[in-house]
Amino acid sequence: MKILLIVPPNEFTLTRIPSIGLAWLAGYLRMNSDYEVRVLDCLRLKNRTLQIWLDEILEETYQVVGMMMFSRDVPVVQTLSTEIKKQNPNTYIVTGGAHISSLPGHTLRTLPGVDFEIRGEGEVALLEFCKWVERGGGDLSKVKALSYRENGEIKTNDQYFEENLDDLGFPAWDTIDPRTYPHQPHGVVSRSSLTAPIFATRGCPYRCTYCAAHLVTGYPI
Repeated sequence: MKILLIVPPNEFTLTRIPSIGLAWLAGYLRMNSDYEVRVLDCLRLKNRTLQIWLDEILEETYQVVGMMMFSRDVPVVQTLSTEIKKQNPNTYIVTGGAHISSLPGHTLRTLPGVDFEIRGEGEVALLEFCKWVERGGGDLSKVKALSYRENGEIKTNDQYFEENLDDLGFPAWDTIDPRTYPHQPHGVVSRSSLTAPIFATRGCPYRCTYCAAHLVTGYPI
């Protein structure tokens, strides 16, 4: 089964840092299956139009296309999902990321090309969903953190947080090789340098009213 994970293009995004989140999804899927997983980071290269990215996406047929979303990405995801469905109506399109975790059900209500949402941490949930696709269907209520349409209603399953991060393995660094990204400003240290993300832990035990990080990674026990 072929799976494509996308960071949508956005002309207003200034920073272009490798998506460790999608790399972790790819690494976990590879560790637990024989799926062919590709990450396409559309923020990596400048001066490419949305149509160029879309043409590249449509060169192959994928059983599952996942898109990481911030709220700014809604219009782009609408275009991508609509065009992918036109050419490959049997492709399942699933969204995840901060927008989905903060506003569950929003893309399902407003973007008809999107089939599913996964809230919060996505490694275990995405693997379960891909197994559902591989089986040819079944009970969606058993797939962790999944939101989906059923008989005109939007159903949302309980969110899942991984307590033992060692079980998730390592990110698939080959999918987000930092050396293929443009040099980025890095605070007061460097005006322009290669940048790679580091994730030391997940979740936060505090309850700051201005922060929504717990919606994605939860409160650690």
